[in-house]
Amino acid sequence: MYRKSSKPLISAQEINERLDTLGKDVAAFGCDIVITVLSGGFIFSADICKRIATPKLQLAFIRASSYGSGTESSGSLKITGLENMDIRGKKVLVIDDILDTGNTMFGIKQALADEACGPMYTYRRYNQAFYD
Repeated sequence: MYRKSSKPLISAQEINERLDTLGKDVAAFGCDIVITVLSGGFIFSADICKRIATPKLQLAFIRASSYGSGTESSGSLKITGLENMDIRGKKVLVIDDILDTGNTMFGIKQALADEACGPMYTYRRYNQAFYD
């Protein structure tokens, strides 16, 4: 059985410092559009976007799933939300929540490349225990 810690594992100050660092990295990249993978990437994306906001920065949201209604991947990735998005030649930042097998992010990157986006940068909030 798991026991809940009485203290946070990472302090709010440490989280904010890391977000500030990530924000500086993204700002140096100079992205044109932030694409957030819903719904897990939403809060992390908001925290990053607050740090890199510019008048020309575009925000967009997609859904990507290979799980369907189950808990195991079906092996078939379904991406929705790219249909009306013009990313040709734009610098794209993709933000997701968890990287487990990497198949979802690989599929998203391939779909964006097929749409002829410019340079692409990806962030995820967590790595699953077995993967880097």
